[in-house]
Amino acid sequence: MKKLTILILFVFIAVVSFAAKPALKKIEVSPDKVKVGAEVTFVLTFSGKKEDIKSVKLYNVEFPYDAPVIELQPDPDSKGNVWKAVGPVPYEAPLGVYNWEIKAVDKNDKEIVDKECKDQKQGKTGKLKFEII
Repeated sequence: MKKLTILILFVFIAVVSFAAKPALKKIEVSPDKVKVGAEVTFVLTFSGKKEDIKSVKLYNVEFPYDAPVIELQPDPDSKGNVWKAVGPVPYEAPLGVYNWEIKAVDKNDKEIVDKECKDQKQGKTGKLKFEII
């Protein structure tokens, strides 16, 4: 009986630990087509609590060494696990579609990896794009 109880407790702890890992749930880019000099807003929603995530960054795929790394911050106005960045598109940015890789790191310094993005080079949490017109 004790062995069964211990086994059930172990399985319960394993399931709770696995379920508690944060994951990217929603990506919003507003506007998705933006003019040079105009503001663009990135909003990423994760499962779990804000405290479960240490950092969230966006890395440009087309210009990995020239484009700035965009660091998102927890949204103080949201009760959920929402991270946000707002800023202008640089005037020197060329027109076109830009792809960004998302890298989110949890409180244990481990990257949150999405199985569809596991082969990306800079961020394995997700991907997004927007267009400069």
